[in-house]
Amino acid sequence: MNILHFATHDIAGGAAKASYRLHAALRSAGHSSRMIVRYKGSNDEDVQQVPVYVWRSCFRRVKCHIPLLRGPTATYMFNLDIEPPVDTRLFYAHQPGDVDIICLHWITGLLTVRTIRKIYDHYQCPLIWTLKDSL
Repeated sequence: MNILHFATHDIAGGAAKASYRLHAALRSAGHSSRMIVRYKGSNDEDVQQVPVYVWRSCFRRVKCHIPLLRGPTATYMFNLDIEPPVDTRLFYAHQPGDVDIICLHWITGLLTVRTIRKIYDHYQCPLIWTLKDSL
């Protein structure tokens, strides 16, 4: 089986460690397992870090301090629709038939709801989203 994981971190934090252990266990069981992360901390060659658009990140920080550019202010804390400043081309780097299962882990700052839909539409395979750190 060919598994593609998406996570914000690979080894920093409890959810990331659990995701990485699953990735490593699947490889040990003979499966092809790859991770795409925003922040890479390991030396694992099967973990790829997404390039970040530094200019977009800086502009977003400046924009929030200029009232005319700021726009409406959200009154909620959790929003899966804020576009992260990452280059999404790596998300679609594999051919649709090369991935059997997509595993989403802790994805804050990496994926949006729209991006998840695009990933699913590209690969057309089962998508599993495990929620860690939730009790």
